[in-house]
Amino acid sequence: MPEHYVGRKASRPSGLWLLPGALLALCGHSIMEQKMCRRVIEACHATARRDFGVSCRQYGWSGEQAGGFLRRMKNNVIRFRPTFATTCQGMNDFRHVPWQPDLGEAYRFNLTQIVRAFRESGVRTILGSPDTIHSVPPWVKTARGTREEPNLSPPRFRDIAIEVADDEDAGFAAGGSRA
Repeated sequence: MPEHYVGRKASRPSGLWLLPGALLALCGHSIMEQKMCRRVIEACHATARRDFGVSCRQYGWSGEQAGGFLRRMKNNVIRFRPTFATTCQGMNDFRHVPWQPDLGEAYRFNLTQIVRAFRESGVRTILGSPDTIHSVPPWVKTARGTREEPNLSPPRFRDIAIEVADDEDAGFAAGGSRA
């Protein structure tokens, strides 16, 4: 992988994060909305740790940005009392444009508020991160720059998610690269 796509290293998790009987809220953008992640995660838990009795609920929303999720999370997620949440934001927050510090700071603010709202509700959180992309989806109207320029934004958003996870005592899990 080219060096300019490699970001900072995430902290190593300590101890067991997902506890027996957990209700796992899978939050994020269209990837979570498609329900495929939920099926894979439930299958993994059912085969690896059936004794844990983990159940998953999907709360993804196509086109979601961190600010939109922050505004809806209390009514659409927290009221169902999950004990654990994963959230993958950022793919839509960077808007498929070359790096813009104001977009990064808005993402940092919203992501921090998401983690705090979950924590105040007794929900442990692991943050996910955006990936590099192969091409801009045809429905994205904000795209600008060369093919490579917008792809340099997701690693920066990933680094922000790692920093928020470290600062707010949340976990972090990276996605794979599709560049």
